[in-house]
Amino acid sequence: MQIFILILSSLISVLSPVNFGIDKVAESTIRAQFKSVEQLKVRVDNTPVHNAISGKVDKIRIAGRGLFPLEGVRIDTLEFETDPINVNVKALRKEKRTELQAPLGVGMRLVIREEDLLTALQAPVVQQQIQKLLRGLNNSNAKQTKAEPSRTPETGLPQQIQELRTKLDEYRILNPKVEFLPGGRIKLEVEVEEVKTAEKLKVEAESGITFAEGQRLTLIKPALKLNGVELPEQIIQAFATDFLSRFKPEQLGNLPGNLGQVKWSQLTARVIKLQVKDKKLELVAFLRLPQGLKI
Repeated sequence: MQIFILILSSLISVLSPVNFGIDKVAESTIRAQFKSVEQLKVRVDNTPVHNAISGKVDKIRIAGRGLFPLEGVRIDTLEFETDPINVNVKALRKEKRTELQAPLGVGMRLVIREEDLLTALQAPVVQQQIQKLLRGLNNSNAKQTKAEPSRTPETGLPQQIQELRTKLDEYRILNPKVEFLPGGRIKLEVEVEEVKTAEKLKVEAESGITFAEGQRLTLIKPALKLNGVELPEQIIQAFATDFLSRFKPEQLGNLPGNLGQVKWSQLTARVIKLQVKDKKLELVAFLRLPQGLKI
């Protein structure tokens, strides 16, 4: 959802310098948020045109193809449309921050191709983030281990997970593969190599995905194998719950400027559609910002 805020901020910022070529200004400002852009078209609907001087715009629509927010990470399609925008433009020009004079709704459609997702998983910046995420799981698991006595069923599989997660700093991710399957499921394969011994562990994961109540990422019938051995469902669910807890964005602190001060509790965000079909993942989402919010 953070891409919502980045683009919205770019759109609002173009109201600061009064310019009747606002379409071109908005397009240039949005392009600057990405490493590169293959195609981008921005249309600002405003009647009368001079309303932009007072911070009012009827609607802004964006259609983009081949957008790269990070090196090696490609978004196939991005469509973005706003409700009427009404901001305090005087404050924006003076303080580089403004207050919404009316609630603002924004809709977005995002499409990611299977081949682009695979390329992204192999990009160094993404692999670094994956390693950071896994280390977070490791830290969480260490705290839980201190609080609860360890229990190892006869299968020994939970112990295998335990050993993997408590030594993540000593492992690296190799040869990630992803496949969009019929029935809306996603399959991920990866090798985890221990740096000291070069011993490898093959991890295969498969699941459907959805957003429960439009807000909480949920896995549908997840399956997980370690070196070809399928784990029991209760172990998978426990691991998935721990993993997905890392995707609860309580604030936008890593966004630039004043955007880092906006908290998710001030927003209404919902995923309207999440579909995996024809080797593509399509997401349709809606974000609503309340009147009075400073951005």
